[in-house]
Amino acid sequence: MDRRFSVENLNSTNLNSRLVSGLGPKLSDSIDGIQFYHWYRSIKKYTGIDAPWSIFYNAEFLNKNRLRFVEGIIYMDDAEFLGRVFCLARRCSFYDFPYYLHYENPHSVSNSPVIFSMKAIKGFLLGAEYLKKFRVNNNLSQNQKVFLNNPIAKLVLLVLQQTVNSKCIDYRQYLRLFNELKKSDLKRVDIEGCSSELFFWGRIYNLSMHMFVLMWFSNLALKSLARRIIPYLSQHDHK
Repeated sequence: MDRRFSVENLNSTNLNSRLVSGLGPKLSDSIDGIQFYHWYRSIKKYTGIDAPWSIFYNAEFLNKNRLRFVEGIIYMDDAEFLGRVFCLARRCSFYDFPYYLHYENPHSVSNSPVIFSMKAIKGFLLGAEYLKKFRVNNNLSQNQKVFLNNPIAKLVLLVLQQTVNSKCIDYRQYLRLFNELKKSDLKRVDIEGCSSELFFWGRIYNLSMHMFVLMWFSNLALKSLARRIIPYLSQHDHK
């Protein structure tokens, strides 16, 4: 119930659309989508910037820029969609008050084993490929191109991360995914402008996909071990 910003198209004749808010006190009348995204991310108090339902859009802005969810991405489709939205937005505003009640369906895709399925993982590949084509086929500034590195890297790394996390994917399926990545334009990710976490894991991925998988598996194992040990140590500290 506390998702907090909206965008509205004013005058869109090309990809550099102008956006401005339609309600409440404005953060700024000139901050663009990329600046807004980084500003919002810097405020630890707030969450929800990656939730497309937390945003007011103007239909004209979406239609003129042909912004739609890509069919075939059943999970994390918002990462691909919002990557393009923030990339193109010229003016955004922020509202620090609750205005929308969001119901989380316990039976949604996000809360089901489907997110670990091969279909979901193939969707990450599709999303990353679509964003790369979007970056190439549109007249974007260098700043916009760098901004798209973050969602592209996020989706590519999710391919291998969810493969490790999944209990439904065997070694042969992993090898098929590995070979698909190796033969595609996604065998390396551009990590310029990425978040610190994506920058770290992206460097490992670029060195070796197998090394990435081993380190991600080790990372999960250590976190699992810590969850078991810390409560045990806490109990003994209080004795």
